[in-house]
Amino acid sequence: MSRLEEEEKEEIESGNNQVLSRYFIIVLLLCPVVIGILFFTFKIAFVEKDQWNKMAQKQKRPNRLVNPNRGNIYSADGKLLATSVPRYYLYIDFRAEGLVKNLNNKVYLDTFLHSSRNGVDSLAFYLSRKLKNRSAAGYKAHLLRGLKSRSRQYPLYESRVSYADLKEIRKFPFFRLGRNISGLYEKEMVQRQKLFGSLASRTIGDIYNEIETGGLSKGKNGLELQYDTLLHGQAGYNSIIRVGKRWTNVIEEEPVDGLDIQTTIDVQIQDFTEKALVDKLKVLDAASGIAVVMEVHTGEIKAITNMARVRPGVYAETKNHAVADEIEPGSTFKIASMMVAIEDQWSIDQGSQCTSRWIWKNYRSQKYLVFFECRCCKNYFKRLWQQPEKIYRRFKQNRNRCEPLS
Repeated sequence: MSRLEEEEKEEIESGNNQVLSRYFIIVLLLCPVVIGILFFTFKIAFVEKDQWNKMAQKQKRPNRLVNPNRGNIYSADGKLLATSVPRYYLYIDFRAEGLVKNLNNKVYLDTFLHSSRNGVDSLAFYLSRKLKNRSAAGYKAHLLRGLKSRSRQYPLYESRVSYADLKEIRKFPFFRLGRNISGLYEKEMVQRQKLFGSLASRTIGDIYNEIETGGLSKGKNGLELQYDTLLHGQAGYNSIIRVGKRWTNVIEEEPVDGLDIQTTIDVQIQDFTEKALVDKLKVLDAASGIAVVMEVHTGEIKAITNMARVRPGVYAETKNHAVADEIEPGSTFKIASMMVAIEDQWSIDQGSQCTSRWIWKNYRSQKYLVFFECRCCKNYFKRLWQQPEKIYRRFKQNRNRCEPLS
């Protein structure tokens, strides 16, 4: 090995030693920093844990419910029958930061009373133009009465507004300064919209407009009530945490939307049934009428309508008589009922008051056993109808063997 090569090797080894020594010095300098980080981490996580938790709670507001969306109701062919639309009542908290008379809030209160851009005059003008239930002078007087009353829940508008209207109203004079200053807030409720109007309205049912304490809507009648546990969903929660100078919503638990329900109702058949029933009721001048259309092969109800006279010549659905009223189902079910009675060997009292009898009738060269019943036999039918599973079984066993008579 030449002398030149030895000198180069020594230089490389000397450079490597310098790098290692510098790296070691850097590690020594960083060790106190790492130890300090670990120390303060342990101190905050264990020693000062309660203190920091209390401070975090001060930067956090109570959890709020996040309302789930109520499920929709569809017809047999997938047409939307009922859906939920949010609506809002508007209120003003006249004890809000910008509406309380003190030295700190004097600027905002003067703005509300005297400003030409964000004052009560401009606000009253915009409200009158948008809501149209009061004049500008009427709204000004209404707002000043609220300011004088210092109410925390002063109704701004008696009716409900849509979400689009709410967003627009929030941009009105003084309201655009924010909720904490203007005091404007809303109360959400659910309005159920039926896309086909009164068609099958009583069958679909209604809900209560007010949202319950748990954040869920509640069915009132009809399918809305029957399947309420499936439709209303499950509420979620969000926390309001202060980040810097702003409050931020943080979802703690996501809401679970309600399930959709698909009915067996056929919109076209329902429409035709309602029209035919109303026309016949008008001809007969009847007090009320019921019509139910069933698919015989499956037992699915394709249409159900209940019309009652509300005034001369005018009929509307006021009650679901077909479901709510306890009336006999008709002679169609008596055949299956008596077949079950024969299977179970039920005896029919042939006393002096009973004229019921079985006779053979010829039809198209075949004999049929026919039962003629009297009033006393209705007790037997009532007993049988208390066991609907037997009648259903008989229909199911024989439905493929039944042939319509031409």
